[in-house]
Amino acid sequence: DPLVHIIYPRFGSVSGRTDVIVRGQFMPTTTLLCRFGIKVVDALFVSETEIVCRAPTARHPAVMAVEVSVNGRDFSTSEVHYRYHEQFYLESITPALSPSIGGVTTVIKIGGTALDEDMQFVCRFNTSHTPAIVIDNSFISCISPAASSSEGGVVPVSVSANDGVDFVGSIDFRYFPGQQSETMFLSPTHGPESGGTQVEVRGLAGFGSATADLLEGLNGICRFGNIVVPATDISDDGISMVCTSPPKQEGSTSWLSVDVAYQPTEEALTTNGAVFIYDENVDLYDIWPAMGPLTGLTPVRIRGGPFVVGSSDELLCRFGEQIVVGTWHSKGEVGCVVPAIDVGSESVIVDVNVAINGQDFSESSLRYTYHPLVTVTKILPSHGPVSGGTIVAVEGEHFDSSSALTCWFGSVPMTPIEQVNSTQLICEAPPTLRPSEVEVHVSLNGFVPPYNVSAYAQIYGYEEVLRIDKVDPPFGPSRGNSSIIVSGGPFVDYGSKSEMHCRFG
Repeated sequence: DPLVHIIYPRFGSVSGRTDVIVRGQFMPTTTLLCRFGIKVVDALFVSETEIVCRAPTARHPAVMAVEVSVNGRDFSTSEVHYRYHEQFYLESITPALSPSIGGVTTVIKIGGTALDEDMQFVCRFNTSHTPAIVIDNSFISCISPAASSSEGGVVPVSVSANDGVDFVGSIDFRYFPGQQSETMFLSPTHGPESGGTQVEVRGLAGFGSATADLLEGLNGICRFGNIVVPATDISDDGISMVCTSPPKQEGSTSWLSVDVAYQPTEEALTTNGAVFIYDENVDLYDIWPAMGPLTGLTPVRIRGGPFVVGSSDELLCRFGEQIVVGTWHSKGEVGCVVPAIDVGSESVIVDVNVAINGQDFSESSLRYTYHPLVTVTKILPSHGPVSGGTIVAVEGEHFDSSSALTCWFGSVPMTPIEQVNSTQLICEAPPTLRPSEVEVHVSLNGFVPPYNVSAYAQIYGYEEVLRIDKVDPPFGPSRGNSSIIVSGGPFVDYGSKSEMHCRFG
């Protein structure tokens, strides 16, 4: 009987025509077949452990078992699966250029199908293959290989989702002449179109044994494309210098080749061609939540962009004068954790800006409000049944008006029924599964307060729903004033008879 062990590749487009290598145990026959789901195709015998089958088309993405028959009728039952994905296409590649030595991290946008990390992506630059990683469901990233010629030129870029078996698409990618030094590099490698980025050029040859008197009056330069600017600083050992990027010229490309010289003469410039890329201006549209406590630690999402994919320490958020490292979510969203601020106990509003190169913050800004710590000092009643529905008066400080004002019973949020004033709210206790105690606290932004809530909360106790089993005596005179015994429970002694009441009628 035939037996399928593994197949390669395990992925293919719904358009079919992928040659799939099937490994297992087979015998040469004239009726050797492969079956993908319910579709049967001819198989090519290679050896007793390997055959090749061409995947048929599929109507839609699916996972199908691949089985083999040696008699044209009975198929194996090995349950080895082949996965069909939608036919995808290439939308763009950024940046679309590289020095001929390669080494540039590119981001390719894929359309037509959602990507996942199980797919085995490979990029092909002309004939050179390089592995790719999935960034999210629309983008992959790969590093440009060295060009076949130091003279550069335009090459096609294609992408495979099945480890280089089938390639799709063709986007032009340009290599420019010259070799980028393996030791010379820029930090940061990108900045805003308005210019002004302090670019450090590292990995230079250095001054060797030159004495200080020989170096006196040295004036370095950097050339960004065809614009020459003076160096603002040169390290004592000469292995790095700093220059300010000029504004992007109208009609020019978004990238520049950067060269440097220790002397202010263009003849002394290097020809390494390190790449500097101009970023589109970042616009910020929205921050959520837009307020939080003075203690910070509130996670916020900032929408806008475009936020380029860079190194982890290049994405920064600035709240007033304080800077924190951000987290890249997508080209249109980043996340930050708000830092604490020391302004006493008053509310304060600060500007929020984002930098995508670790240095230049966006001119576009948003507003974030720091508010004093919200404190709960008293709740009444302080306990109720597990069925919920108890109306609880919550007293405290700094219950400022907010569309996201929230009462929290443990980890359960409840919108207040009424805001009486800045020190009192009326909230309804939610139901819970079993008797327990939870902390009751209040937030202004709809989030669980990120600080230690125990110091600012009150305890609410959940108890079993009361039941009445017996009333003795069951009747009395109409004038009232009869003492009766109510049996049932469970009745909890909270140390105050004023919290326990009987209702007649």
